[in-house]
Amino acid sequence: MRIVILFLLSTFVINFAANAEQLERLPDIKPMGRIDTPTAAEVERAEIELNETFGDSSFEVTEDMVLPLAIFNKYSHIDPHGMVPDNLLAAALSQFDKNKSNFPNQNYITVVDFSKRSNKVRFFVIDMNSGSVLALRTAHGSGGDRDHDGYVEEVSNISGSHMSSKGFYRVSEIYYGKYGRSIRLDGLSSTNSRARPRAIVLHGSDYVQERNVIQGRSWGCFVLAWSVKDSVVTKIAGGSLLFADFSGER
Repeated sequence: MRIVILFLLSTFVINFAANAEQLERLPDIKPMGRIDTPTAAEVERAEIELNETFGDSSFEVTEDMVLPLAIFNKYSHIDPHGMVPDNLLAAALSQFDKNKSNFPNQNYITVVDFSKRSNKVRFFVIDMNSGSVLALRTAHGSGGDRDHDGYVEEVSNISGSHMSSKGFYRVSEIYYGKYGRSIRLDGLSSTNSRARPRAIVLHGSDYVQERNVIQGRSWGCFVLAWSVKDSVVTKIAGGSLLFADFSGER
């Protein structure tokens, strides 16, 4: 009798654990036609501006991206509750500090952790003045998550891949497109240099919600829930830094 009870209990625990992982999956909403693709003239103007602003500045991620002590002390007020993965935060703060004058909007930086599953918060908007962090959910590209399990398995800088791109971005101008008030992004790294011609932008959609579900997938854009999109757009538009990469922490 005792063996039967133990077997039933163990079966219940196993089934409960399995069910706990079976999260609701929000469906993708496929766009009609091309997504707010900028004109060739707009892309050329942006490239000229980036070259004039940043010149030969290198925005590549290195294996040993560690904050020098002096810079660490300068930003010791940032993220007091430890919400942002340390390695991604160090990389973002290092590049921000070295190129600060080239980012007109120095009030915020954004860090996105592609290692986290999409049901978790992984889009971190950091207030550089107060140090506080707004932690949100976001979508990633369908091409890099073909089985829609919520994990980014691959990234790309290639047009038509429908994948997200990792690297450093300049969050640029607000525009009004198919998803309403949105923001253009300019890639500053070799891994995301085609962000603007690929129409990789930040916008809102129904397929992202601020709750514990596997979010819908984009064509590579950073997508936020409607409930938070406008406030984020207002904060980070106009030349702030955004950094997206894998922390290695799930």
